[in-house]
Amino acid sequence: ISNAWVTSDGILRVRFTDNEYLKDALVTVNDSTFNVDLGSLRDSDYTVSLRDNVTRATDGIYDVNVVVNDLAGNSYSIQDTVYADFDAPEFSNLRYDGYIVEDAGNVYLRGDLILNGSYSDIGSGIESVELICNGAVVGTELPATISDSGEYSLRVTDGAGLSTTVSISSILGTTSNNIVVDNSNPVISEVSGFSPDLVDNGVEWYASHPTFVISVQDANMREISVSVNGNVVISDVSSNGLYTIDTAGLEGNVNISVKAVDRVGGVSEYSYSYMSDTTAPVDISSTIDMVGLPKDGHVFYDAAPLISVKALDKGVGISEYRIYGSKEESNITGEFTLDTGEYYVSVVDRLGNESQRVSLSDLLGLAYNA
Repeated sequence: ISNAWVTSDGILRVRFTDNEYLKDALVTVNDSTFNVDLGSLRDSDYTVSLRDNVTRATDGIYDVNVVVNDLAGNSYSIQDTVYADFDAPEFSNLRYDGYIVEDAGNVYLRGDLILNGSYSDIGSGIESVELICNGAVVGTELPATISDSGEYSLRVTDGAGLSTTVSISSILGTTSNNIVVDNSNPVISEVSGFSPDLVDNGVEWYASHPTFVISVQDANMREISVSVNGNVVISDVSSNGLYTIDTAGLEGNVNISVKAVDRVGGVSEYSYSYMSDTTAPVDISSTIDMVGLPKDGHVFYDAAPLISVKALDKGVGISEYRIYGSKEESNITGEFTLDTGEYYVSVVDRLGNESQRVSLSDLLGLAYNA
């Protein structure tokens, strides 16, 4: 009998021989006994299945004692030991601690995943406990910590070489065995378009309808929502993480908000507010400080008249008033002293939006060019 561990059916075969005639034998294996009637034969074989016919030895040691008698009253006995292990080791009460989300065929993990539980063996005893990632052993004990991506399983092996492997999915209650570690929320950044024409008291002003490009980067993006003034304008995840926001036609206060969610539930948010003013000042009016005398298509004054120009701007505010014609001049007050000549007026806001030039005589209600 070999000292190597027996792991198959464990058939113990006893060969009896005698020069005369055999009578009977008693085969004892641990606490199990077998009476053998040898029927006056000169040789005979007797088999015992250690796996099926003998009480399982928790330490895997089977002490064998055989006593044989012949018809002449002679006896002979032998003793030996068999080392046998018929049962693979087992895990029990396997459990985990950690935050996971199963999505898109993977198990997404934030932080560490701790595996714990018990293991036992009847027979040769536990030889090793192994955490396996992508076919390689990365841990040799419980509790075991998973902090890297990969396909995982647990394996326990006894001294006889029998083993039991448990998939990570059976512990987590998931379909997939593949762990994807994601410890970062999506990263949102400005790419282009964020160049205001004016910053006033912390408020950013644009003289046009800007087109913005933002970047939202995450290897495991699940959903994106881009809203402009409360209306969702983008909801499809981009393959390259770039998103173009068109603000055509939006005037006044514009609010952009972005919300990105990755597959493990990490959330990032971003907001940007600005003012858009693409229109020139309106409602231009003018007054003059004296009454002139119309004659021959002109208006005559006995002194240089002073005009006062006013306008309304619904956005950033007026920057200057301008007169053109016989002389060109601009100022913030809108008051101009005129020389002899013909004049036109325009008004410019602080973003450079300029109104159309209006004839001064039209503004003053004169029938003649001044």
